[in-house]
Amino acid sequence: MKIDILTFSHAINRGAHMQCYALQRVLTQMGQDVEVIHIELPNGKLNIKGAVSKTLSNWKNERFRSRFYRPTTRVYTSAEELRQNPPIADAYIVGSDQVWNPDITGDFGAEAFFLDFVPKGAKKIAYAASFGMPVWKSLGSDKDEEIARLLQQFDAISVREPNGVNICKDTFGIDNAVSTIDPVYLLQDYSNIIGNKTKPSHRIVYYPLIRCGVEKEVFAEVSADLGLKPIVYDLHTHRKRGSRRIFPSIARWLKDLSAADMVVTNSFHCMSFCIIFGKQFVVTKPLEGREARMVLMLRQLGIEDRYVATIEDFRARKQDLYKPIDYTSVHKRLAELRKDSIAFLSESLGNCDLSSRRG
Repeated sequence: MKIDILTFSHAINRGAHMQCYALQRVLTQMGQDVEVIHIELPNGKLNIKGAVSKTLSNWKNERFRSRFYRPTTRVYTSAEELRQNPPIADAYIVGSDQVWNPDITGDFGAEAFFLDFVPKGAKKIAYAASFGMPVWKSLGSDKDEEIARLLQQFDAISVREPNGVNICKDTFGIDNAVSTIDPVYLLQDYSNIIGNKTKPSHRIVYYPLIRCGVEKEVFAEVSADLGLKPIVYDLHTHRKRGSRRIFPSIARWLKDLSAADMVVTNSFHCMSFCIIFGKQFVVTKPLEGREARMVLMLRQLGIEDRYVATIEDFRARKQDLYKPIDYTSVHKRLAELRKDSIAFLSESLGNCDLSSRRG
């Protein structure tokens, strides 16, 4: 079966690349013929420093894509381009990541991420799509109704966070949506990217996806308390020792996480790889309203105490946060979630007679 994936496949963000890679790999392992729809989201205005940073990051990311991605389509820069000349496939999967967050997709055309461009007769599936918010922020009655109509056409819908199930039901009248885990959790082995397992490095990795303040304070205290040498993924954070990563590759990032003794982050996917690799970590507050995806995943795994909202919260609990995570229990829970999520994918792709739908 030919399957086209619509997600943030060419974003600068490392986590976006990894969730796209993981879904491709899982589908390929299931015997499917996979293609990635290459979209380019509009960018805001960048100063010279920002433009240089984006260029260098894209160069590193393109090396990753050329090695690890499946074939991609032509470039699409708007929803209208997709509607006028859509790629042809038997089935289309949208997700994962915040593909249903109009704050991110609105300038491109949010409806495209509800697969309004898909030709009649092809299968529509959402895998671990995320709204990126605890409740739906209305786009207006007409657009909300259009999204509800489009969702009714899906053959199967899964969302990444359990509260996304509520949004589907309460806002759009979809009562058969289920929750599945982010694609990065579907894979247990990333050695083809990072090589052989590395030994503990006696280092702490600091990876702030967004600078909110709390993560920097927590990092400083953890680093001092534990006496670990820092690896800093932030050009604006002062460090007396250790290393600063300047435009590192995705593989370098994963290697650092796999070897770290401790990680401080406010990134969902950085947190996710800490869990996959069995690392000790602390998660801090990201942008307002986007912490739910982290907290809910941690809660499913029984380690919601790894999230701290304020520096005061951290200081009150830091001795407990320095205790090792019981990964025997965590990975047992994760194995069950993985089993259910792969079953969703398999059943969604198998329960359809494509020849009868083409009419």
